[in-house]
Amino acid sequence: MEKLIKHYKTQTNLAKAMNDYLGSSNIKTGHIYYWKKKGLTPKMAVIIEEMTGGLFNRRLLCPQFFNQ
Repeated sequence: MEKLIKHYKTQTNLAKAMNDYLGSSNIKTGHIYYWKKKGLTPKMAVIIEEMTGGLFNRRLLCPQFFNQ
């Protein structure tokens, strides 16, 4: 998650990129902060993988679900 935030420079930019990709305005900076502290959901890991064209793999973002 740290590398993902670093890639987008800030949590705000990551939230904006996700909203642009999803065509919504539901994802806020607070969501990014929560995921950073508690971990991503599998659904968000898949969305981020698709959004980044595989640059950030779901297995690395959410290993507890995808490395079984």
